[in-house]
Amino acid sequence: MLLGVCCCVLRAGITAPVTNLPVKIIKGINGHPLNQATYMDIPLQQQIDMIKKLGFNYYRFDVPVDSSGNIRNETNFYQLVKLSKPAHIGLLPMIYMMGMNFNDNSQVSYNKGRTIGNVFAQKYGAYFDYFELGNEQEIALAKPGTSGSSPDDYDVNKLDVLASFYKGMIDGIKSQRPGAKTIINTGGWFHFVFFDLLKKKNVNFDIIGYHWYSDMDEYSKKVGVDIVKTISARTNKPIWFTEVNTAFGTFKTSEEEQKKWLESFTGYCRKYKAVQAVFIYELLDETKLPMSSGGERFYGIAKWQRKQFALKLGARVMTTAYKK
Repeated sequence: MLLGVCCCVLRAGITAPVTNLPVKIIKGINGHPLNQATYMDIPLQQQIDMIKKLGFNYYRFDVPVDSSGNIRNETNFYQLVKLSKPAHIGLLPMIYMMGMNFNDNSQVSYNKGRTIGNVFAQKYGAYFDYFELGNEQEIALAKPGTSGSSPDDYDVNKLDVLASFYKGMIDGIKSQRPGAKTIINTGGWFHFVFFDLLKKKNVNFDIIGYHWYSDMDEYSKKVGVDIVKTISARTNKPIWFTEVNTAFGTFKTSEEEQKKWLESFTGYCRKYKAVQAVFIYELLDETKLPMSSGGERFYGIAKWQRKQFALKLGARVMTTAYKK
Protein backbone atom coordinates (compact mmCIF):
# COMPACT_ATOMS: atom_id res chain seq x y z
CA MET A 1 0.00 0.00 0.00
CA LEU A 2 1.31 3.43 -0.94
CA LEU A 3 -0.19 6.84 -0.37
CA GLY A 4 -0.14 9.64 -2.93
CA VAL A 5 0.26 13.36 -2.44
CA CYS A 6 -2.71 15.54 -1.49
CA CYS A 7 -4.08 17.38 -4.49
CA CYS A 8 -6.97 19.43 -5.84
CA VAL A 9 -9.28 19.33 -8.85
CA LEU A 10 -12.24 21.46 -9.80
CA ARG A 11 -15.66 19.92 -9.39
CA ALA A 12 -17.41 19.41 -12.71
CA GLY A 13 -21.02 18.84 -13.61
CA ILE A 14 -20.66 15.08 -13.96
CA THR A 15 -22.95 12.12 -13.46
CA ALA A 16 -22.62 8.39 -12.94
CA PRO A 17 -25.29 5.69 -13.07
CA VAL A 18 -26.96 5.33 -9.68
CA THR A 19 -29.16 2.43 -8.64
CA ASN A 20 -31.83 2.37 -5.96
CA LEU A 21 -31.09 -1.29 -5.29
CA PRO A 22 -27.89 -2.78 -3.85
CA VAL A 23 -25.47 -3.76 -6.62
CA LYS A 24 -24.10 -7.30 -6.52
CA ILE A 25 -20.41 -6.84 -6.06
CA ILE A 26 -17.14 -8.68 -5.61
CA LYS A 27 -16.36 -8.58 -1.90
CA GLY A 28 -12.60 -8.78 -1.62
CA ILE A 29 -9.82 -8.79 0.94
CA ASN A 30 -6.08 -8.24 0.48
CA GLY A 31 -3.25 -10.33 1.85
CA HIS A 32 0.37 -11.33 1.29
CA PRO A 33 0.37 -15.14 1.51
CA LEU A 34 3.37 -15.60 -0.79
CA ASN A 35 5.87 -13.11 0.53
CA GLN A 36 5.23 -11.56 3.96
CA ALA A 37 6.34 -13.24 7.19
CA THR A 38 3.13 -12.57 9.12
CA TYR A 39 1.06 -14.38 6.49
CA MET A 40 3.53 -17.14 5.81
CA ASP A 41 3.46 -18.05 9.51
CA ILE A 42 -0.32 -18.50 9.42
CA PRO A 43 -1.53 -21.68 7.66
CA LEU A 44 -3.17 -20.96 4.33
CA GLN A 45 -6.17 -23.03 5.36
CA GLN A 46 -6.68 -20.71 8.32
CA GLN A 47 -6.51 -17.66 6.05
CA ILE A 48 -9.06 -19.14 3.63
CA ASP A 49 -11.35 -20.12 6.51
CA MET A 50 -11.22 -16.54 7.87
CA ILE A 51 -11.93 -15.07 4.46
CA LYS A 52 -14.91 -17.37 3.91
CA LYS A 53 -16.33 -16.83 7.40
CA LEU A 54 -16.15 -13.05 7.06
CA GLY A 55 -18.16 -13.01 3.83
CA PHE A 56 -15.43 -12.27 1.32
CA ASN A 57 -15.46 -14.00 -2.04
CA TYR A 58 -12.13 -12.83 -3.48
CA TYR A 59 -8.54 -12.78 -2.21
CA ARG A 60 -6.19 -10.21 -3.77
CA PHE A 61 -2.53 -10.98 -3.25
CA ASP A 62 0.76 -9.72 -4.60
CA VAL A 63 2.69 -12.19 -6.73
CA PRO A 64 6.48 -11.91 -6.77
CA VAL A 65 7.73 -13.12 -10.16
CA ASP A 66 11.09 -13.26 -11.85
CA SER A 67 11.74 -11.34 -15.05
CA SER A 68 10.41 -14.30 -17.06
CA GLY A 69 7.06 -14.37 -15.28
CA ASN A 70 7.65 -17.39 -13.05
CA ILE A 71 6.18 -17.18 -9.54
CA ARG A 72 8.97 -17.20 -6.96
CA ASN A 73 7.03 -19.12 -4.32
CA GLU A 74 5.19 -21.71 -6.37
CA THR A 75 4.73 -24.12 -3.45
CA ASN A 76 2.58 -21.68 -1.49
CA PHE A 77 0.86 -20.52 -4.66
CA TYR A 78 -0.35 -23.97 -5.68
CA GLN A 79 -1.49 -24.67 -2.14
CA LEU A 80 -3.46 -21.42 -2.16
CA VAL A 81 -5.11 -22.41 -5.44
CA LYS A 82 -5.95 -25.86 -4.08
CA LEU A 83 -7.55 -24.49 -0.89
CA SER A 84 -9.42 -21.57 -2.43
CA LYS A 85 -11.33 -23.61 -5.01
CA PRO A 86 -13.57 -25.70 -2.68
CA ALA A 87 -14.15 -22.56 -0.57
CA HIS A 88 -15.36 -20.72 -3.69
CA ILE A 89 -12.86 -17.92 -3.10
CA GLY A 90 -11.70 -16.24 -6.29
CA LEU A 91 -8.07 -15.18 -6.60
CA LEU A 92 -6.85 -11.83 -7.94
CA PRO A 93 -3.10 -11.72 -8.58
CA MET A 94 -1.28 -8.39 -8.48
CA ILE A 95 1.70 -9.15 -10.71
CA TYR A 96 4.92 -7.28 -10.03
CA MET A 97 6.45 -5.59 -13.08
CA MET A 98 9.87 -7.13 -12.57
CA GLY A 99 12.65 -5.82 -14.74
CA MET A 100 10.96 -2.59 -15.77
CA ASN A 101 13.62 0.08 -16.14
CA PHE A 102 13.00 3.71 -17.03
CA ASN A 103 16.32 3.71 -18.90
CA ASP A 104 14.95 1.21 -21.42
CA ASN A 105 13.48 2.28 -24.72
CA SER A 106 9.85 1.54 -25.50
CA GLN A 107 10.52 -1.63 -27.51
CA VAL A 108 12.72 -3.19 -24.85
CA SER A 109 10.12 -2.33 -22.20
CA TYR A 110 7.34 -3.85 -24.30
CA ASN A 111 9.33 -7.05 -24.81
CA LYS A 112 9.99 -7.39 -21.07
CA GLY A 113 6.32 -6.91 -20.27
CA ARG A 114 5.24 -9.37 -22.93
CA THR A 115 7.57 -12.04 -21.61
CA ILE A 116 6.14 -11.76 -18.10
CA GLY A 117 2.54 -11.67 -19.32
CA ASN A 118 2.97 -14.58 -21.73
CA VAL A 119 4.78 -16.91 -19.34
CA PHE A 120 2.59 -16.04 -16.36
CA ALA A 121 -0.64 -16.63 -18.28
CA GLN A 122 0.70 -19.79 -19.92
CA LYS A 123 1.70 -21.37 -16.60
CA TYR A 124 -0.92 -20.00 -14.22
CA GLY A 125 -3.62 -18.34 -16.32
CA ALA A 126 -6.13 -21.17 -15.91
CA TYR A 127 -6.52 -20.19 -12.24
CA PHE A 128 -7.56 -16.59 -12.89
CA ASP A 129 -10.18 -14.55 -14.72
CA TYR A 130 -8.59 -11.21 -13.79
CA PHE A 131 -4.99 -10.01 -13.78
CA GLU A 132 -3.83 -6.83 -12.03
CA LEU A 133 -0.72 -5.28 -13.55
CA GLY A 134 1.67 -3.72 -11.05
CA ASN A 135 0.81 -1.56 -8.08
CA GLU A 136 0.49 2.22 -7.96
CA GLN A 137 3.00 2.55 -10.78
CA GLU A 138 1.99 6.13 -11.58
CA ILE A 139 3.60 7.39 -8.38
CA ALA A 140 7.06 6.74 -9.84
CA LEU A 141 6.14 8.93 -12.83
CA ALA A 142 5.10 12.00 -10.83
CA LYS A 143 7.51 14.92 -11.00
CA PRO A 144 8.92 16.10 -7.65
CA GLY A 145 6.64 18.52 -5.83
CA THR A 146 3.55 17.68 -7.88
CA SER A 147 0.27 16.11 -6.77
CA GLY A 148 -0.49 13.80 -9.69
CA SER A 149 -3.79 15.55 -10.40
CA SER A 150 -2.67 17.14 -13.68
CA PRO A 151 -1.35 15.47 -16.84
CA ASP A 152 1.63 17.83 -16.65
CA ASP A 153 2.61 16.27 -13.31
CA TYR A 154 3.91 13.15 -15.02
CA ASP A 155 7.26 12.54 -16.71
CA VAL A 156 6.49 11.82 -20.38
CA ASN A 157 9.62 9.75 -20.97
CA LYS A 158 8.89 7.49 -18.01
CA LEU A 159 5.29 7.27 -19.15
CA ASP A 160 6.41 5.91 -22.53
CA VAL A 161 8.40 3.16 -20.84
CA LEU A 162 5.62 2.22 -18.43
CA ALA A 163 2.90 2.30 -21.10
CA SER A 164 5.00 0.00 -23.28
CA PHE A 165 5.49 -2.46 -20.42
CA TYR A 166 1.74 -2.47 -19.78
CA LYS A 167 1.05 -3.11 -23.45
CA GLY A 168 3.48 -6.00 -23.46
CA MET A 169 1.95 -7.58 -20.35
CA ILE A 170 -1.55 -7.25 -21.77
CA ASP A 171 -0.60 -8.70 -25.14
CA GLY A 172 1.27 -11.55 -23.45
CA ILE A 173 -1.64 -12.42 -21.15
CA LYS A 174 -4.24 -12.25 -23.91
CA SER A 175 -2.13 -14.34 -26.27
CA GLN A 176 -2.70 -17.17 -23.79
CA ARG A 177 -6.05 -16.14 -22.29
CA PRO A 178 -7.97 -14.04 -24.86
CA GLY A 179 -10.96 -13.67 -22.56
CA ALA A 180 -8.96 -12.53 -19.53
CA LYS A 181 -9.61 -9.10 -18.02
CA THR A 182 -6.71 -6.84 -17.07
CA ILE A 183 -6.68 -4.23 -14.32
CA ILE A 184 -4.44 -1.18 -13.91
CA ASN A 185 -4.58 0.68 -10.61
CA THR A 186 -3.45 3.97 -9.12
CA GLY A 187 -2.44 5.00 -5.62
CA GLY A 188 -5.62 7.00 -5.18
CA TRP A 189 -6.07 10.68 -4.42
CA PHE A 190 -7.00 12.43 -7.70
CA HIS A 191 -4.66 10.45 -9.91
CA PHE A 192 -7.45 9.53 -12.32
CA VAL A 193 -5.74 11.70 -14.96
CA PHE A 194 -3.20 8.87 -15.22
CA PHE A 195 -5.85 6.83 -17.02
CA ASP A 196 -6.32 9.68 -19.52
CA LEU A 197 -2.61 9.45 -20.31
CA LEU A 198 -2.79 5.67 -20.75
CA LYS A 199 -5.71 6.09 -23.14
CA LYS A 200 -3.64 8.47 -25.26
CA LYS A 201 -0.88 5.86 -25.30
CA ASN A 202 -3.39 3.21 -26.50
CA VAL A 203 -2.98 0.98 -23.46
CA ASN A 204 -6.01 -1.27 -23.86
CA PHE A 205 -6.74 -2.61 -20.39
CA ASP A 206 -10.19 -3.57 -19.17
CA ILE A 207 -10.82 -2.40 -15.60
CA ILE A 208 -9.97 0.73 -13.60
CA GLY A 209 -8.31 -0.19 -10.32
CA TYR A 210 -8.37 2.46 -7.62
CA HIS A 211 -7.01 2.68 -4.08
CA TRP A 212 -9.00 4.74 -1.63
CA TYR A 213 -8.33 5.49 2.02
CA SER A 214 -10.13 7.57 4.60
CA ASP A 215 -7.80 10.59 4.34
CA MET A 216 -8.44 10.71 0.59
CA ASP A 217 -12.16 10.35 1.19
CA GLU A 218 -12.17 13.14 3.75
CA TYR A 219 -10.29 15.47 1.43
CA SER A 220 -12.48 14.70 -1.59
CA LYS A 221 -15.60 15.55 0.41
CA LYS A 222 -13.99 18.76 1.62
CA VAL A 223 -13.37 19.96 -1.95
CA GLY A 224 -16.63 18.56 -3.35
CA VAL A 225 -15.31 15.75 -5.54
CA ASP A 226 -17.26 12.49 -5.85
CA ILE A 227 -14.58 10.00 -6.88
CA VAL A 228 -16.85 7.48 -8.65
CA LYS A 229 -18.71 10.18 -10.57
CA THR A 230 -15.42 11.78 -11.55
CA ILE A 231 -13.91 8.54 -12.85
CA SER A 232 -17.13 7.50 -14.59
CA ALA A 233 -17.26 10.82 -16.43
CA ARG A 234 -13.88 10.00 -18.02
CA THR A 235 -14.35 6.34 -18.92
CA ASN A 236 -16.93 3.59 -19.36
CA LYS A 237 -14.64 0.99 -17.83
CA PRO A 238 -15.78 -0.82 -14.66
CA ILE A 239 -14.26 0.42 -11.42
CA TRP A 240 -12.66 -1.89 -8.87
CA PHE A 241 -11.52 -0.43 -5.56
CA THR A 242 -8.70 -2.90 -5.00
CA GLU A 243 -7.54 -1.30 -1.72
CA VAL A 244 -9.74 0.51 0.80
CA ASN A 245 -9.37 1.21 4.51
CA THR A 246 -8.83 3.95 7.04
CA ALA A 247 -5.48 5.70 6.64
CA PHE A 248 -2.90 3.45 8.33
CA GLY A 249 -5.63 1.13 9.55
CA THR A 250 -5.96 1.31 13.33
CA PHE A 251 -2.54 2.88 13.95
CA LYS A 252 -4.08 6.23 14.89
CA THR A 253 -7.73 5.33 14.34
CA SER A 254 -9.93 3.40 16.74
CA GLU A 255 -11.52 0.13 15.69
CA GLU A 256 -14.93 1.75 15.98
CA GLU A 257 -13.89 4.57 13.63
CA GLN A 258 -12.45 2.06 11.18
CA LYS A 259 -15.69 0.09 11.26
CA LYS A 260 -17.82 3.19 10.66
CA TRP A 261 -15.70 4.34 7.73
CA LEU A 262 -15.69 0.91 6.07
CA GLU A 263 -19.47 0.70 6.45
CA SER A 264 -19.88 4.19 5.05
CA PHE A 265 -17.63 3.66 2.05
CA THR A 266 -19.01 0.24 1.13
CA GLY A 267 -22.50 1.74 1.38
CA TYR A 268 -21.43 4.54 -0.95
CA CYS A 269 -20.08 2.04 -3.48
CA ARG A 270 -23.38 0.14 -3.54
CA LYS A 271 -25.05 3.13 -5.19
CA TYR A 272 -23.05 2.91 -8.39
CA LYS A 273 -23.35 0.29 -11.11
CA ALA A 274 -19.83 1.14 -12.26
CA VAL A 275 -18.33 -0.15 -9.01
CA GLN A 276 -18.00 -3.90 -9.43
CA ALA A 277 -15.55 -4.77 -6.66
CA VAL A 278 -14.36 -3.54 -3.27
CA PHE A 279 -11.28 -5.04 -1.61
CA ILE A 280 -10.42 -4.15 1.98
CA TYR A 281 -6.72 -3.78 2.70
CA GLU A 282 -5.93 -6.11 4.47
CA LEU A 283 -6.71 -9.39 6.28
CA LEU A 284 -4.05 -9.40 9.01
CA ASP A 285 -2.08 -6.82 10.94
CA GLU A 286 1.51 -7.30 9.79
CA THR A 287 3.04 -7.64 13.22
CA LYS A 288 6.35 -8.91 11.85
CA LEU A 289 7.11 -5.74 9.95
CA PRO A 290 9.71 -3.59 11.73
CA MET A 291 8.43 -1.02 14.21
CA SER A 292 9.77 1.68 11.89
CA SER A 293 7.00 0.70 9.44
CA GLY A 294 4.54 2.52 11.71
CA GLY A 295 0.99 2.40 10.38
CA GLU A 296 1.86 -0.21 7.75
CA ARG A 297 1.67 -2.77 10.58
CA PHE A 298 -1.98 -2.05 11.45
CA TYR A 299 -4.09 -2.27 8.30
CA GLY A 300 -5.52 -5.68 9.15
CA ILE A 301 -9.11 -6.41 10.07
CA ALA A 302 -7.62 -9.00 12.44
CA LYS A 303 -5.11 -8.10 15.16
CA TRP A 304 -2.50 -10.13 17.03
CA GLN A 305 -3.78 -10.63 20.55
CA ARG A 306 -2.80 -13.19 23.18
CA LYS A 307 -0.70 -15.19 20.74
CA GLN A 308 -3.44 -15.45 18.11
CA PHE A 309 -5.34 -13.29 15.64
CA ALA A 310 -8.59 -11.76 16.89
CA LEU A 311 -11.13 -9.93 14.75
CA LYS A 312 -11.37 -6.15 14.90
CA LEU A 313 -14.78 -4.49 15.10
CA GLY A 314 -14.92 -3.82 11.34
CA ALA A 315 -14.01 -7.34 10.29
CA ARG A 316 -17.57 -8.36 9.43
CA VAL A 317 -18.43 -5.34 7.30
CA MET A 318 -18.92 -7.46 4.18
CA THR A 319 -21.45 -9.71 5.89
CA THR A 320 -23.52 -6.69 6.94
CA ALA A 321 -23.02 -4.22 4.08
CA TYR A 322 -23.37 -6.76 1.26
CA LYS A 323 -25.87 -9.40 2.24
CA LYS A 324 -26.52 -12.03 -0.41
